[in-house]
Parts: sequence; structure tokens; C-alpha cells
Amino acid sequence: MLLLIFLLTLYIHIGMGRRLRINFGFSLLIFLYHFLFMIIYYEYTKYVHADAIDYFIFSNTEEIDFSPGVSFVYSILVLFRLLVDLTYLESFLIFNVFGSLAILYLNKNLQLLGVEFKTRLLIVIIPGFSFWSVAIGKDGIALLSITLFLHGLILTAKSKMINLEIFISFVLMFFVRPHFALIMIFAYSSAIIWGRKFNIMKIIIVLIIVLNTYLLKDFILRFLGLTDVPLEMIFAQLQERSTYNAIGDGAIDIADKNIILKIIIYVFGPFIWQISSFTQLISSLESFVLLFILYKLYKTSCVKAIEYSAFLMTCAVIYSVVFLFLNASFLSNIGIAARQKFLVLPVLFLLVIQLGAFHKNKSKFKQSRNQRRSAKPDSIRTASVMTR
Repeated sequence: MLLLIFLLTLYIHIGMGRRLRINFGFSLLIFLYHFLFMIIYYEYTKYVHADAIDYFIFSNTEEIDFSPGVSFVYSILVLFRLLVDLTYLESFLIFNVFGSLAILYLNKNLQLLGVEFKTRLLIVIIPGFSFWSVAIGKDGIALLSITLFLHGLILTAKSKMINLEIFISFVLMFFVRPHFALIMIFAYSSAIIWGRKFNIMKIIIVLIIVLNTYLLKDFILRFLGLTDVPLEMIFAQLQERSTYNAIGDGAIDIADKNIILKIIIYVFGPFIWQISSFTQLISSLESFVLLFILYKLYKTSCVKAIEYSAFLMTCAVIYSVVFLFLNASFLSNIGIAARQKFLVLPVLFLLVIQLGAFHKNKSKFKQSRNQRRSAKPDSIRTASVMTR
């Protein structure tokens, strides 16, 4: 059964690679690289307690209940167990395919944005993208949702037509992290309003999204344990709940830091002086690579003919700002941040590329305007000579 599940997940992965028109060899490389990290994480859970163990154990006593959150993960395991008696490793294989598909979409998104192959390769082999998306749990599905969301946005910006993948990504994220789905919906709605020309269809879509967001508001507050709470008390309760994670090796005290420093620590931490485990050492080294990648993406997009899109820029800015502000504000465990930041990094890549494209377009506009100004006196002189 293990071999059958492996071949089935490989078939799904390669099939999606063909649909996205990604080279077969590169698709296979991504799958095998991701599979390697699955084995590493699987062995890692034998020595360190992880959420994947709890998901697998408690799924034995759970029933199918596709409610958002942990119940959704349990339901996937229970559903497969009704068909076959999954082992712990086979369960890993099932969830591994979500992460491998996410990496495929990440690569395709970067390709559509004009990123060269060497840079794309450097990004997709960042250990954190694979390590945190291979296990039984919500992280692989959440990462797939974000990369699918971005793919839909890029196709929408290019074709000027609404893409179904965007709404599929909303549904996926809603079932694992409803509050993040709300951020995605808010960013997308704002981009439609501010980043593109209006027509009646877009107005209808915005109204539907706003209505659904309002209807989901109470559910998401219940999901976060914030029901029957005045608005001014919500942040206080979130701050209190964040202290529950301030335990273990990843605990960090940055309550006295301003929000900018908190965001920097959230994205690029842990720093060298904060390292207390091997996984944190890897995360710290990754941060240096991420800084280099962000710089390279910006510089490359400043010189290459990458199309600037106000729609993409608006969506990327709003999602990044809201996501980072909310998560960094209540940061108390650097280990959790090291895992969650991979749900914003693909958007940051898009944001940096669009900033570079905007800078290039702005420079071109200034250069063109200066050329017109310098050419104007010449034309006036020529006309004067002809008059004489």
C-alpha cells in the first residue's frame, strides 16, 4: 500500500506539473526533494513531539466532520482510513502531496513574473518551504492555498478575467486557517476596488465577497475563541492567548519592541543570538538567503521588462501588511513564526518584484518626459529658422 500511495501522489504531482507546463525533470526534482524532507520530518517526529503525531493518534477516535481547523485534518485522515488502513508513514505521504503541489505553483508563479531559472531554483530549495509543508497537518494545505491564490491573481492580471483558482484558494484556506482566508478575501476585494477599472461584474463580485465576509465574521470569531467580546477587548484577548505559546525553546520576549522590529524578527528571525535548537539554526541561516533573494528579485525586476500591475501591487501590499501586523503584534514564540512566515513569503516575493517593476516604469516615464522637454526647444528653434 505504501508503494501504491507513493506512485499515486507522484502521478498527481507530475500531472499538475504538465498542466502548469513545467519541465518534467524539474517537476520530478521538486517532488523528490520534497519527499526527502518528508522522510526527514517523519524521522524527526520519532525523537521530538510534533503536531503530526497528535493528528494521527486522535484521528482514530474522530468522525468525519469537515469543520475548519483541526477537524478538517482529522476528517481527511478518517476518510482515507475508511478506504484503507493508513499507517503513520502513509498518512505523511497523503499530506506530502499538498506541499509538493504548493512548491510547483510557487515555481510557476515566479516563472510567470519573469524570474530566471537559477533564482527560482534557489527559492524552491529553501528548506523551510518543504520542511514545514510535508507533515500531517494544516501547513501544507495553507501553503498550497497561498500559492494557488497568487497564481490566480497573476493570471487575472494578465488576462483581465476573474480566475476560479482564487476562489478555490479561499475555500482551502478557510478549512485550515479561516482568519487567514479573511485576510486573503480582504486583500483581493481591495485590489479589485483600487487596482483595476470597474465594471458591473466586478461590483457584483465585491458585494458578494463583502456579504460573505460579514456572514463569516461571527464564525471566525468563534473559531478564535472571541465570541461575545467587545471590539476593544479582542486585541487584549489575543495578546493574552499569545502568552500561551511563550513556552519552550522558541519562547521570545519582544513585548517592549515596536511593530517594525517585531515584523523584522517575525520574517527574518531567529537571529544568531536567539538560537536555541538545530531547527532554529537552519531558520537563521535561511534568513540570510531570504535577504539575498529579496534583493536579487528587486534588482532583477528593476532592469528586466517585467510588467507592472497595480492590481497585483495592491493585493500584495494589503495582504502583507495585514498578515504581518496581526501575526507579529502577538509574536511570543519564534518557532511558530518560523513556520507561519512561509505563508507570507510568496506574497513578499510578488511584492518585491512589483516594486522593482514600478521603479523601472517610473524611471522610464521620467526619462521619456525629459526627452520630450529637451526635444521641445529644438523644434521651436527649427520652426523659427524656417519662418525666417
